[in-house]
Amino acid sequence: MPATFADVGRWTQRHWRYLLAGLLALLVLATLALAAFPWGMLDDTIRRELSRSLDRPVSIGSVARVDGVSLHPVIEIRNLSIPQPDWAETDQPMLQAERIELGFSALSLLWGSVRIEQIGLEGVEARLIRRADKRTNWSGEPEGSGSGGAPLAGLSRLTLRNVAIDYRDAVKDRSFRVTLAGSSDKGLRLNGNGTVRGASVTVRAQGAGFAVRESGRWPFGLQIDGSAVGLTLQGTMGAPLAFTDLDALVSAHGSDLANVDALIEAGLPSTQPVRMAAQLYRDGETWRIEDLTGRVGRSDFSGRATLLKKDGHTRIDGELHADQFDFADLASDAGRAEAAAKTARIGERVVPDTAIDLDNLGNTDGVLRITADQLLWPGSKPFRSLDAVLELEGDTLTIAPLTFGMPNGTLAGEATVTQKDAGPELHLQLQLSEGQLADLFPSAGISAPAHGRIALTGTGDTVRAAIGAADGRVALTAAGGSIPEETALLLGQDVGGGLFPDDAEQARLRCLVAGFDFANGTATLRNVRIDTSRALTRAGGTIAFPDERLAIALNGIPKQDVTLRVEGAVPVRGTIKSPSIDEPESADSIGDFIGQLAEAIFGEDSPRAADLDCERAAAEALNF
Repeated sequence: MPATFADVGRWTQRHWRYLLAGLLALLVLATLALAAFPWGMLDDTIRRELSRSLDRPVSIGSVARVDGVSLHPVIEIRNLSIPQPDWAETDQPMLQAERIELGFSALSLLWGSVRIEQIGLEGVEARLIRRADKRTNWSGEPEGSGSGGAPLAGLSRLTLRNVAIDYRDAVKDRSFRVTLAGSSDKGLRLNGNGTVRGASVTVRAQGAGFAVRESGRWPFGLQIDGSAVGLTLQGTMGAPLAFTDLDALVSAHGSDLANVDALIEAGLPSTQPVRMAAQLYRDGETWRIEDLTGRVGRSDFSGRATLLKKDGHTRIDGELHADQFDFADLASDAGRAEAAAKTARIGERVVPDTAIDLDNLGNTDGVLRITADQLLWPGSKPFRSLDAVLELEGDTLTIAPLTFGMPNGTLAGEATVTQKDAGPELHLQLQLSEGQLADLFPSAGISAPAHGRIALTGTGDTVRAAIGAADGRVALTAAGGSIPEETALLLGQDVGGGLFPDDAEQARLRCLVAGFDFANGTATLRNVRIDTSRALTRAGGTIAFPDERLAIALNGIPKQDVTLRVEGAVPVRGTIKSPSIDEPESADSIGDFIGQLAEAIFGEDSPRAADLDCERAAAEALNF
């Protein structure tokens, strides 16, 4: 008769002691087997797995277990040699080691991990290479393709004798040759030298004995010293060599911020000389930068940031504030010289040649809030302060809100840059509110409240190049101001009155209305009119970007009697920065001029212009 559940239950109650004893015996036998396992017999397995993972033949002289029966075995590897990958331009091995001693937790293997507890290195020479495509000789994978971890979190004993590392990095143009010595009992030392972007540096690092603690944490220090670049970290880790648990004061200097970036790899640009300091914290994949202060050229800055680094991706949330900021500081001396040479070759331009390519930012997203109380400029510029929020998400950088403070009013809105196959696409949507013409054109002597709009989209590696290919519209209006009498008369083509004005007298500027239609970087003037108490002037033609080349014709009609009016359109050529006014098209000779003079004296009165409906014209210009 088959056994029932009740029969099984009664049998278990009678024999549970024997079952428990059998299970305990099995567990003890398994533990003893693990503790006594001859790990040295795995030399072929270790060699084969290393060769497979690195895709190159690894050689090992011997592998032996050097401790007794224990769940914390120690194995000794002798005469290990790992060659370079095929692409390395050297025949010297990537790693040579006379002796490596590794102690680990055998029980950790049951959970699918290796907990390293003891390391001893003797006679080790490592030659590490990262080439320009970020491929490394120690992993074979482009850097950032793996995940981070804390393989030394359980390390309790470390011994270093005759250990040297030669590191060559083509990505950041840096190289170091260092030696390591010391032990977990007496402390660790690193010494050496190298170059960073061609500049010589010395490298030193220190770590206390593993038993030493400062407020429960392990103290360490790092110093990279050089005249062109330097970096210092002084702080503590949660445990010896626990690089994922940092609390350190960091300071850095460089003749160029790009030199500092060659050490920290944050995607920073070239600049004027920089000096900065901050408190740095790391908790696993999260980095925090607090109490950041520094100076770049004439610009100062302070702020904070949180960075999450995971699987080769970085996400930033930060704030930067400057009491004063000079955009020119965001260029190195070499960059300034290059820009000056370009200006000498092509002439001055109004639109900046600022790079907007996002490729150099790599796999980075996040938000950065920027404020500058005072913007510094080499000459007279209308923008006095800056308030912006930058958000980078995937292939798109959005700057919104974006506000430039001016002596009067603001220029505000948003700007976006989207990285596309054809290059960066720039989109501008800005509005001038409560502005002043005197701020925009300080040398013209014109004063009037101003408003405007910009809506442009173009593709190019720089702002100038993108505007040079842009489509969209721009408008500027002003009303209720003043204009020099001479300028007002000349705008009405009253040459006689314009040659002998009252320098102190001002005409009334009823309004200025200017619309520009952009198509592939060429701005066509649309219903551009300047209405003063002296004349009404209309302008037509084009402005070709990025050269900012003018091809404009002015037609002025006076509102009162004139001394001598020159007939015909007045051509305006040159560039926005260097315009030139030619003689009117109807005055091609001295005879034409004499004829116009006689007409002014003996002829009939010229037609008179009526006032423009300024409010309506301004509304139409800004309606887009």
